[in-house]
Amino acid sequence: MGRATGPADRLSDRADPHRANAFTGLAFLPFIRVLHDFSVRAIREHPSDRKFEPKYLDKRAVSSPAVAFANVQREILRMTEIAQDMFSHVLTPFESGAIETMEYIDDLDDKIDLLNREIKFYLAKLNQAELTDAEGKRQVELMMLTNSIEGVGDVISNDIMQIAEKKRRKGLQFSQDGWSEVKDFHSRVMENFQLAVTCLATGDQELGQKALKNKKLLAQYEQELGQRHLLRLHQGFKESFDTSSIHLDLLSNLRRINSIVCKMAYPVLDRRLA
Repeated sequence: MGRATGPADRLSDRADPHRANAFTGLAFLPFIRVLHDFSVRAIREHPSDRKFEPKYLDKRAVSSPAVAFANVQREILRMTEIAQDMFSHVLTPFESGAIETMEYIDDLDDKIDLLNREIKFYLAKLNQAELTDAEGKRQVELMMLTNSIEGVGDVISNDIMQIAEKKRRKGLQFSQDGWSEVKDFHSRVMENFQLAVTCLATGDQELGQKALKNKKLLAQYEQELGQRHLLRLHQGFKESFDTSSIHLDLLSNLRRINSIVCKMAYPVLDRRLA
């Protein structure tokens, strides 16, 4: 039989806290290890801590042009997603003057520039002497596509953000009708942007034709909006006077972006004529 525990023994346990703490630590050790593993994994996988880089440019594929071109196509579509994200936020600084949005757009533009550079380096690694005429044409098409998408980023980050900063710095406000027209024009360009991207991703020539048709319609719509703005000037709207150059420059740059994104449909439509 075991020895009965008396008051003196219990007092002895209380007097030895290190012994009690040791048992407590051992009991929680498995949970501490789980928490540590979870924390390390969470930190490692947090998106903001990952280095941005190409995802699909497998260097081992440069010996096979067909595979290399497919990889580039996937990376280009990734570029278009970033450019669309930029474009979706492009009007926010005009409404709130948010410096954070401008910084976010600038960061996205840096990512587009990086992908553009890496795609060109990747395509340059192909053995030019072994490319067929069709493969050589495809190589040039892909390089031109990356230039077009980079062009969208440049118009947004350089030209449109400068216009937004000018408006913010001067504390100007658009007229209610004028701003409504800008947002409507932006929405229509965004829709055509998606058409062109879908055309590129799927090879749907009908969508490409529709995007090019919309290019002409949006150019005409820009002129119509310009006439409406002039009418407000004639009617003496103060906001229209104050923001006249900003308003017209913003519409012009949105139309420029529409023209650039429509270039994504050209390779698809060219294959129809080949």
